[in-house]
Amino acid sequence: MKVEIIEPEGTRFDPGECDTIFVNAGMTHPLPMWLDRLRDGGRMVLPLTTPSEAGRGRGVMMKISRSGDRFAAEPIGGVGIFSAIGLRDATLEEPIKAAVQGNKLTGARSVRRGAHEPADTCILHAEGACLSSAEIHGASDSKSQDAQ
Repeated sequence: MKVEIIEPEGTRFDPGECDTIFVNAGMTHPLPMWLDRLRDGGRMVLPLTTPSEAGRGRGVMMKISRSGDRFAAEPIGGVGIFSAIGLRDATLEEPIKAAVQGNKLTGARSVRRGAHEPADTCILHAEGACLSSAEIHGASDSKSQDAQ
């Protein structure tokens, strides 16, 4: 097995296809490019956190697994970690803070990729990567990304 560790600034780095992506700094949402680069069966682990206060944000470590064009999400534990430079969307700072404080991130079950209006299942509605409480079901179909 070959393991390669790459340390460039993550928002602009295109890793090509990956089996695993591990992010070690707080962010507001998974980058769509990283979701695109996960191979079928690939996994990404990342900390979704509040804005950094006193040096670190708090939130939830999230595991995202790809199956075709669908992305399952599974919270795997709480986290307190420094924020990543360039991996925070200012428009999502308040929504992620509310999601962390309301313990809503622990209800994440999928990541929606297609454009859609905010729905009751949207935990953190971001363009290109919406964290959802809906389970993924059935065959791959971009029109039925999750059950609404």
